[in-house]
Amino acid sequence: MRFRKRMGKLLIWIVTVLLVVTWMPADQVVGAAETSDDQYKIVAYYPSWGAYGRDYQVWDIDASKISHINYAFANICWDGRHGNPDPAGPNPQTWSCQDENGVIDVPNGSIVMGDP
Repeated sequence: MRFRKRMGKLLIWIVTVLLVVTWMPADQVVGAAETSDDQYKIVAYYPSWGAYGRDYQVWDIDASKISHINYAFANICWDGRHGNPDPAGPNPQTWSCQDENGVIDVPNGSIVMGDP
């Protein structure tokens, strides 16, 4: 249980770091390909829910304009589940670890997409 609490804190830290990143859709990065320089990183933030309300799919990102993608929100898979198993937590819900084809069997501690 102590390990799960640590993993929960780690997940909260990761989410917090991602939230600090200024959000700018990848399609609005102007001229990044022309001004590309090894000392600069052009980072796009893609929220997993962008595919729904905004109808903006991952394949809509113009990868020629960016060097990195921050994909929010990733989860940590443990015993075939990810999410927050703590009933006292703010969102006590878990899901099976999946990819785009269905349930997957991955080692404990694997990072998985929160919404495959």
